[in-house]
Amino acid sequence: MSVTTQPGDCRGKVLNCVMTLVAIAFVDKKGRKFLLRIGTGGIVVALFTGAFLFYRFESGRIDVQDKVRSAIRGNALSLPVDQNPRTGRRWTRHSSDRGLLRWSRRHGCDRAQR
Repeated sequence: MSVTTQPGDCRGKVLNCVMTLVAIAFVDKKGRKFLLRIGTGGIVVALFTGAFLFYRFESGRIDVQDKVRSAIRGNALSLPVDQNPRTGRRWTRHSSDRGLLRWSRRHGCDRAQR
C-alpha cells in the first residue's frame, strides 16, 4: 500500500512539533499561573469586544414591522427589491455580475466600484 504525502503535510507537522516545544519551554519559564491570567484576560477582552460589536450593530437596526405589514396583500407579501431601502435609490442588474444586484451610482448607468 502506497501512501503519498503533500509537501505541506510534512511542514505542518514539523511546525506543530516545534511550536509544542516552544510552548512547553514557555510554560516552564513563566509558570502556569501567569499564563492562566494572560489567557483569562484575553478571553475577557474578546468577550467585551464581541459584546460591543453586537451592541453597535443591533442598536442601528431599523424597525420595518409597519412597512412589512403594509406590504401584505391577502396571503402574499409584495416587497420592492429594485431599490435600496435606506436611500430609495435604484439597484440595477449588470450582466457581468452573474445575477448579483450591484449599486449603480449614476441613474443606473454607471457600474459600481468593486
